[in-house]
Amino acid sequence: MKKDPEVPFEPLAGKLDDAGLNLCVPFSIDDLAVSMPGMRLPAQTSEIQTVQAGDAQAGSAMSGRGRFRTILLIGNAGKKLWQTMPAAYLQREHPVDEYSIDSVRRVLDQFLPADGWQFLFPQVQPGMEISLQELGRLAGWHNPSPLGIGINHRHGLWFAYRAVLAIESEITGYERLDPEFSESPCLSCDAKPCLTRCPAQALGSGSHPDLSACVSYRVQPASDCASTCLARTACPVAPQFQYSDDQIAYFYDRSLESVKQWVASEQS
Repeated sequence: MKKDPEVPFEPLAGKLDDAGLNLCVPFSIDDLAVSMPGMRLPAQTSEIQTVQAGDAQAGSAMSGRGRFRTILLIGNAGKKLWQTMPAAYLQREHPVDEYSIDSVRRVLDQFLPADGWQFLFPQVQPGMEISLQELGRLAGWHNPSPLGIGINHRHGLWFAYRAVLAIESEITGYERLDPEFSESPCLSCDAKPCLTRCPAQALGSGSHPDLSACVSYRVQPASDCASTCLARTACPVAPQFQYSDDQIAYFYDRSLESVKQWVASEQS
Protein backbone atom coordinates (compact mmCIF):
# COMPACT_ATOMS: atom_id res chain seq x y z
CA MET A 1 0.00 0.00 0.00
CA LYS A 2 1.35 3.42 -0.97
CA LYS A 3 1.74 5.65 2.06
CA ASP A 4 1.07 9.37 2.25
CA PRO A 5 4.05 11.60 1.22
CA GLU A 6 3.30 13.76 4.25
CA VAL A 7 3.54 12.39 7.79
CA PRO A 8 1.77 14.19 10.67
CA PHE A 9 4.17 14.87 13.52
CA GLU A 10 1.96 14.12 16.54
CA PRO A 11 1.10 10.47 15.70
CA LEU A 12 4.71 9.77 14.76
CA ALA A 13 6.11 11.37 17.92
CA GLY A 14 3.49 9.59 20.01
CA LYS A 15 4.55 6.16 18.77
CA LEU A 16 8.20 6.97 19.40
CA ASP A 17 7.31 8.21 22.89
CA ASP A 18 5.61 4.88 23.61
CA ALA A 19 9.00 3.24 23.00
CA GLY A 20 10.74 5.66 25.39
CA LEU A 21 12.11 7.81 22.57
CA ASN A 22 10.41 10.91 23.91
CA LEU A 23 12.41 13.59 22.07
CA CYS A 24 11.83 14.16 18.38
CA VAL A 25 12.46 17.12 16.03
CA PRO A 26 12.15 17.21 12.21
CA PHE A 27 14.28 19.52 10.05
CA SER A 28 13.86 20.44 6.42
CA ILE A 29 16.99 19.45 4.50
CA ASP A 30 16.68 22.76 2.65
CA ASP A 31 16.86 24.67 5.95
CA LEU A 32 19.76 22.61 7.28
CA ALA A 33 21.80 23.32 4.15
CA VAL A 34 21.76 26.97 5.21
CA SER A 35 22.06 26.64 9.01
CA MET A 36 24.66 23.82 8.90
CA PRO A 37 26.86 24.68 5.89
CA GLY A 38 29.45 22.08 6.89
CA MET A 39 26.92 19.25 6.65
CA ARG A 40 27.71 16.41 4.28
CA LEU A 41 25.34 13.57 3.57
CA PRO A 42 26.00 10.44 1.50
CA ALA A 43 25.49 10.92 -2.23
CA GLN A 44 22.71 8.35 -2.27
CA THR A 45 20.90 10.30 0.45
CA SER A 46 20.96 13.81 -0.89
CA GLU A 47 22.54 16.04 -3.49
CA ILE A 48 22.82 18.99 -1.12
CA GLN A 49 25.08 21.75 -2.35
CA THR A 50 26.18 23.35 0.91
CA VAL A 51 26.76 27.07 1.20
CA GLN A 52 30.12 28.55 2.06
CA ALA A 53 30.26 31.24 4.73
CA GLY A 54 29.60 34.66 3.25
CA ASP A 55 27.95 33.32 0.09
CA ALA A 56 25.54 35.93 -1.22
CA GLN A 57 23.18 33.17 -2.28
CA ALA A 58 22.76 31.78 1.24
CA GLY A 59 19.04 32.41 1.10
CA SER A 60 18.67 29.96 -1.80
CA ALA A 61 21.14 27.28 -0.83
CA MET A 62 19.77 24.41 -2.84
CA SER A 63 20.74 23.99 -6.46
CA GLY A 64 19.38 20.46 -6.48
CA ARG A 65 18.47 17.78 -3.96
CA GLY A 66 17.81 14.09 -3.81
CA ARG A 67 14.59 12.39 -2.91
CA PHE A 68 14.98 12.86 0.88
CA ARG A 69 13.30 15.97 2.24
CA THR A 70 13.57 15.73 6.03
CA ILE A 71 16.16 15.01 8.70
CA LEU A 72 14.58 13.58 11.87
CA LEU A 73 16.47 13.86 15.16
CA ILE A 74 15.35 11.42 17.86
CA GLY A 75 16.44 11.21 21.48
CA ASN A 76 15.35 10.24 24.95
CA ALA A 77 15.08 12.10 28.23
CA GLY A 78 14.69 10.78 31.75
CA LYS A 79 13.96 7.23 32.83
CA LYS A 80 11.33 6.21 30.27
CA LEU A 81 13.56 4.51 27.69
CA TRP A 82 15.31 2.47 30.38
CA GLN A 83 11.97 1.45 31.88
CA THR A 84 10.52 0.56 28.47
CA MET A 85 13.46 -1.36 26.99
CA PRO A 86 13.03 -5.13 27.50
CA ALA A 87 15.66 -6.63 29.82
CA ALA A 88 16.72 -9.06 27.08
CA TYR A 89 18.45 -6.20 25.27
CA LEU A 90 20.97 -5.95 28.11
CA GLN A 91 22.49 -9.20 26.85
CA ARG A 92 23.37 -7.58 23.51
CA GLU A 93 26.62 -5.85 22.63
CA HIS A 94 25.06 -2.39 22.26
CA PRO A 95 21.72 -2.63 24.10
CA VAL A 96 20.40 0.93 23.87
CA ASP A 97 21.53 1.48 20.27
CA GLU A 98 20.00 -1.80 19.17
CA TYR A 99 16.76 -1.16 21.03
CA SER A 100 16.56 2.35 19.55
CA ILE A 101 17.14 1.05 16.02
CA ASP A 102 14.54 -1.70 16.40
CA SER A 103 11.99 0.72 17.88
CA VAL A 104 12.49 3.35 15.20
CA ARG A 105 12.10 0.73 12.48
CA ARG A 106 8.85 -0.55 13.98
CA VAL A 107 7.43 2.96 14.21
CA LEU A 108 8.48 4.19 10.77
CA ASP A 109 7.13 1.04 9.15
CA GLN A 110 3.70 2.29 10.20
CA PHE A 111 4.10 5.61 8.39
CA LEU A 112 6.55 5.19 5.52
CA PRO A 113 7.42 2.71 2.79
CA ALA A 114 10.48 0.57 3.47
CA ASP A 115 12.63 2.54 1.02
CA GLY A 116 11.32 5.92 2.19
CA TRP A 117 13.90 6.53 4.90
CA GLN A 118 17.47 5.79 5.93
CA PHE A 119 19.44 5.80 9.19
CA LEU A 120 22.26 8.32 9.45
CA PHE A 121 22.95 7.55 13.14
CA PRO A 122 23.67 5.28 15.01
CA GLN A 123 24.18 3.36 11.75
CA VAL A 124 26.58 5.94 10.36
CA GLN A 125 26.74 6.20 6.58
CA PRO A 126 30.07 6.57 4.71
CA GLY A 127 30.76 10.15 3.67
CA MET A 128 28.45 11.65 6.28
CA GLU A 129 29.41 14.72 8.29
CA ILE A 130 26.60 15.90 10.53
CA SER A 131 27.03 17.09 14.11
CA LEU A 132 24.64 15.67 16.69
CA GLN A 133 25.42 18.54 19.02
CA GLU A 134 24.72 21.12 16.33
CA LEU A 135 21.44 19.44 15.45
CA GLY A 136 20.64 19.40 19.17
CA ARG A 137 21.40 23.11 19.44
CA LEU A 138 19.12 23.88 16.51
CA ALA A 139 16.43 21.70 18.12
CA GLY A 140 16.70 23.68 21.37
CA TRP A 141 17.98 20.63 23.26
CA HIS A 142 21.68 21.26 23.63
CA ASN A 143 23.56 24.00 25.47
CA PRO A 144 27.13 23.83 26.82
CA SER A 145 27.72 22.90 30.46
CA PRO A 146 30.80 22.76 32.72
CA LEU A 147 30.71 18.95 32.42
CA GLY A 148 31.39 19.12 28.69
CA ILE A 149 28.05 17.48 27.85
CA GLY A 150 24.88 19.17 26.69
CA ILE A 151 22.38 20.59 29.15
CA ASN A 152 18.73 21.16 28.36
CA HIS A 153 16.49 23.84 29.86
CA ARG A 154 13.76 21.25 30.46
CA HIS A 155 15.59 17.94 31.01
CA GLY A 156 18.87 19.14 32.46
CA LEU A 157 21.77 16.75 31.87
CA TRP A 158 19.47 13.75 31.52
CA PHE A 159 18.95 13.31 27.80
CA ALA A 160 20.75 11.61 24.92
CA TYR A 161 20.77 11.42 21.12
CA ARG A 162 19.52 8.08 19.83
CA ALA A 163 18.90 8.32 16.08
CA VAL A 164 19.14 10.58 13.04
CA LEU A 165 17.20 9.70 9.90
CA ALA A 166 16.87 10.98 6.37
CA ILE A 167 13.21 10.77 5.37
CA GLU A 168 11.61 11.01 1.96
CA SER A 169 8.38 12.52 3.29
CA GLU A 170 7.66 15.89 4.80
CA ILE A 171 6.81 15.91 8.51
CA THR A 172 3.88 18.25 9.07
CA GLY A 173 2.39 19.87 12.16
CA TYR A 174 5.57 20.39 14.17
CA GLU A 175 5.83 23.68 16.11
CA ARG A 176 9.35 24.96 16.67
CA LEU A 177 10.54 25.81 20.17
CA ASP A 178 10.88 29.49 21.01
CA PRO A 179 14.67 30.10 21.23
CA GLU A 180 14.17 32.16 24.41
CA PHE A 181 13.17 28.99 26.23
CA SER A 182 16.20 26.99 25.10
CA GLU A 183 18.84 29.13 26.85
CA SER A 184 21.35 27.24 28.96
CA PRO A 185 20.15 26.95 32.58
CA CYS A 186 23.81 27.15 33.65
CA LEU A 187 23.71 30.87 32.94
CA SER A 188 21.25 31.46 35.79
CA CYS A 189 22.74 28.91 38.21
CA ASP A 190 24.71 30.83 40.84
CA ALA A 191 25.51 27.94 43.18
CA LYS A 192 26.97 25.64 40.50
CA PRO A 193 27.18 22.61 42.82
CA CYS A 194 28.62 20.55 39.94
CA LEU A 195 31.92 22.42 40.35
CA THR A 196 32.30 21.80 44.07
CA ARG A 197 30.93 18.24 44.02
CA CYS A 198 33.51 16.94 41.53
CA PRO A 199 36.10 15.09 43.67
CA ALA A 200 38.64 15.21 40.84
CA GLN A 201 38.42 19.01 40.65
CA ALA A 202 38.11 18.53 36.90
CA LEU A 203 35.50 21.23 36.30
CA GLY A 204 35.75 24.96 35.84
CA SER A 205 33.24 27.63 34.87
CA GLY A 206 33.74 26.96 31.15
CA SER A 207 32.46 24.06 29.06
CA HIS A 208 35.73 22.12 28.77
CA PRO A 209 36.48 19.86 31.74
CA ASP A 210 39.93 18.56 32.58
CA LEU A 211 39.46 15.08 31.16
CA SER A 212 42.87 13.92 32.34
CA ALA A 213 41.94 14.70 35.96
CA CYS A 214 38.56 13.03 35.52
CA VAL A 215 40.05 9.86 34.05
CA SER A 216 42.79 9.67 36.68
CA TYR A 217 40.22 9.84 39.47
CA ARG A 218 37.78 7.39 37.92
CA VAL A 219 40.33 4.58 37.55
CA GLN A 220 41.51 4.82 41.17
CA PRO A 221 40.58 1.88 43.42
CA ALA A 222 37.24 2.50 45.18
CA SER A 223 36.72 5.72 43.22
CA ASP A 224 33.46 7.49 44.10
CA CYS A 225 32.95 8.14 40.38
CA ALA A 226 33.49 4.60 39.12
CA SER A 227 29.78 3.95 38.57
CA THR A 228 28.41 7.48 38.56
CA CYS A 229 29.37 11.12 38.13
CA LEU A 230 28.95 13.02 41.38
CA ALA A 231 29.09 16.36 39.58
CA ARG A 232 26.32 15.35 37.19
CA THR A 233 24.02 14.05 39.90
CA ALA A 234 24.60 17.26 41.90
CA CYS A 235 23.12 19.41 39.11
CA PRO A 236 19.93 21.10 40.41
CA VAL A 237 18.33 21.37 36.96
CA ALA A 238 15.39 19.02 36.29
CA PRO A 239 16.07 16.45 39.05
CA GLN A 240 12.78 14.75 38.18
CA PHE A 241 14.40 13.55 34.94
CA GLN A 242 17.53 12.14 36.58
CA TYR A 243 18.24 8.60 35.44
CA SER A 244 17.58 5.79 37.89
CA ASP A 245 20.54 4.49 39.91
CA ASP A 246 20.80 1.27 37.89
CA GLN A 247 20.57 3.22 34.63
CA ILE A 248 23.40 5.54 35.72
CA ALA A 249 25.53 2.63 36.94
CA TYR A 250 25.04 0.70 33.70
CA PHE A 251 26.29 3.50 31.47
CA TYR A 252 29.15 4.54 33.74
CA ASP A 253 30.32 0.96 34.30
CA ARG A 254 30.50 0.50 30.51
CA SER A 255 32.34 3.77 30.04
CA LEU A 256 34.77 2.88 32.85
CA GLU A 257 35.83 -0.26 31.01
CA SER A 258 36.61 1.84 27.94
CA VAL A 259 38.50 4.35 30.08
CA LYS A 260 40.60 1.58 31.67
CA GLN A 261 41.45 0.12 28.26
CA TRP A 262 42.51 3.56 27.03
CA VAL A 263 44.69 4.18 30.10
CA ALA A 264 46.31 0.75 29.68
CA SER A 265 47.08 1.45 26.02
CA GLU A 266 48.61 4.82 26.89
CA GLN A 267 50.82 3.23 29.54
CA SER A 268 52.00 0.34 27.37
